[in-house]
Formats: sequence, C-alpha cells, structure tokens
Amino acid sequence: MIELEEALEIITRVEPRSSFETVSLDQALGRALAHEVRSPIDSPPFAKSAMDGFALRSDDVSPALRIVEVIPAGGAPRGELKVGECARIMTGAMLPPGAGRVIRKELVEEKDGVIRALGPETGDNVIPRGQPARGGPGAGAARAFPPGHRNPCRLGLCGSGRGDASRGRHNLHRFGDPFSW
Repeated sequence: MIELEEALEIITRVEPRSSFETVSLDQALGRALAHEVRSPIDSPPFAKSAMDGFALRSDDVSPALRIVEVIPAGGAPRGELKVGECARIMTGAMLPPGAGRVIRKELVEEKDGVIRALGPETGDNVIPRGQPARGGPGAGAARAFPPGHRNPCRLGLCGSGRGDASRGRHNLHRFGDPFSW
C-alpha cells in the first residue's frame, strides 16, 4: 500500500481524457453531462406542496382554520385563501394563491371542517416555482442538470434543454468517495 501523499501525486499527474458525443435522452442514462443544461421553462411551473396537509397563508396565525377546498395532485385551486381559511392539499398539488406554507396532516386535529395545529411545523413544506430548474433569461445559478450529473430522477429535465453526454467515465477514489472526471 502506498502513502496518501504519493497517491495524490499520482492522481494529479494523470491527464484526464475527455471525449464527448451528443446522444438522445433514451441513451443518456448512466452518462455524465459534459456541459450544463438549462431549462427554458420553470420546473415546476408553480409553487406546490411538498407533502399531504393543509395549505394556508404564511401570515395567518389563526388558532383554527376552516377548510374551504380540497386540492388533489394534478388539480388546480379554485381561489385565493383568506385569513382563517385553509385548503386540504395533496403532495405535488398547486398551492392556491395567497398560500405560503403547508402544515402536515399529522400535525393537525380536524373536526367538522375545521383544523387546529397540534404543534409547531418545521419549514414551510413548499416547493417553490422553478426549483430545481428556473428557465428563461437571467436564470442565474439555478440549473436543471449540472455537468457530471447522472441522477436518473433529473434526466427528464434535460428534455427541456440540450446537452452533450460524456462517453467514458474516469472514476477515481479520493478519501474513500468515488468521483468522476
């Protein structure tokens, strides 16, 4: 076995080989992106609930909230929430206008169409519009798919942009964790 310093010296002397080719999405799984891919659209195109629960206004401190609608995943809200109102909402559903947070269903007591919080909620449980991918001019640091990324869950986001995938992967181990060039 060689010492760490010697191993790092060997690694820094290795010239990375790079070969890039453009492939279709159905061939991209398991490949690393050669360049960043940006989305021309916001994904998701609206703020949505990160879990099942009750959507309410961020500034609402009412002790009891009346359920005024049910928003299923894939459904659209009917109207804006007012103070003292909430909407039963499913994971992935669009937040109604005026809503800024979601209380998990496990943290409320529901009776006769009214909910009361049983304890404090940590976080707002909202996925903002355009996270993980913000499109259009001035998108800035928000990116759909960074170079080297091979997450199959985000492969679909590449469908809204264009990128080159690297043919080969050069895996090295540094401090026990694999990384790719």
